[in-house]
Amino acid sequence: MKTFIDFILKTLLCFVQSLDLVLSNECGAVGEISQVVPGKRSAGARILPLLDFVDGRTIHKKIPIDAVLKGFVVRMKGYVNATWSSGAPVADAGGIFKALVEDISVTASSETVKQLTPDQLKYLVDLRSSKASDPLLLVNSKKLGAGAVRGEFAWGTTGQDVAFSESRYVSFENNLTRSQALTYFDSSAHLQSTIDINCKNILAELEGSASTAVGFAIADSQIEFEIHLITSDGDLGTPFRTFRQTYLDVTFDGANTAKLVDVKREALIMGMTLEFTHRTTATGAVRPVTHEESNLILTGMKKNGKEIIKDKISLANLIEENFNKLPQTVYHDGKAYYNFLQNADLSTAIEAYLTTTLELDVSLDNSLDFATGTYGLRIHFNEIIR
Repeated sequence: MKTFIDFILKTLLCFVQSLDLVLSNECGAVGEISQVVPGKRSAGARILPLLDFVDGRTIHKKIPIDAVLKGFVVRMKGYVNATWSSGAPVADAGGIFKALVEDISVTASSETVKQLTPDQLKYLVDLRSSKASDPLLLVNSKKLGAGAVRGEFAWGTTGQDVAFSESRYVSFENNLTRSQALTYFDSSAHLQSTIDINCKNILAELEGSASTAVGFAIADSQIEFEIHLITSDGDLGTPFRTFRQTYLDVTFDGANTAKLVDVKREALIMGMTLEFTHRTTATGAVRPVTHEESNLILTGMKKNGKEIIKDKISLANLIEENFNKLPQTVYHDGKAYYNFLQNADLSTAIEAYLTTTLELDVSLDNSLDFATGTYGLRIHFNEIIR
């Protein structure tokens, strides 16, 4: 009788743990984490000292050594004043954050665990919750006072100040699975960890590739980053898993319209964002591929040389799959999410470290515009590395 009661109690414990989103060997899931349930304490917040934008440089901010991060918000704010003699500059349609920041990274014990572009961060928020924070803008002002409107950065007339505020969220919560709290970031587990913001060149990027402005110049600017950490410090010392998000770039030209891209990683791969763009050789201008072009781009996945994981389908079909199965509400040209999880269960991720080969099979139709430029593929990985 005692054995039977022990069995019932153990079964109930596993059921409760599964509701609490905990993976453990006791319950037969992948990897031994802990019997301690993280994410059950009040969420906190910490504000880091302001960081100034530095033209063309990567700026760094240390993460406190005693913090457990659920994620952090980076808000870029300030004003810009530009002058020109005729014509007009054309602001980046993706906003000033995208125009001035190449990517945001997190480095822990000299290892990159996050490397995310502003555009990808916005896309991930849309996939998860079908919304993102709209930027704030006020023309002819150094501050966002009365009259500020929601909308992407736009120029006024020559010599006018333009005040702005725009933010991005970097998440350590694994929102792709039911086990969100298992990947919080414990800074005490590392000798040092930093948030790194890779700044672009302000003059080259703010004028815009479609600019007709003559004599464009930045007359004055003040741009800074405010970072606030969303914390769960009561979980300090909990053995979390590492949720890594980085990217890989691949180029296709007229002589190489099809490639088997090696994506074998020492990781569990939950999914990846595929982002296709076209770069015009003469001007260097980069644009997302159009919906029509996405019909002519095929992607598939195979492992160990011949075992098919996903049949080759068009990028257009993959985008439509996302719209039908995910909360996404905004069409993102050239971007689609490749999901490998069943029912948000981490145990169904691809065990890439156990494969001999793991390849993304990509082919672009030769009728695409290779005459004026090349096509690029940026693969944004979502993976667990330990």
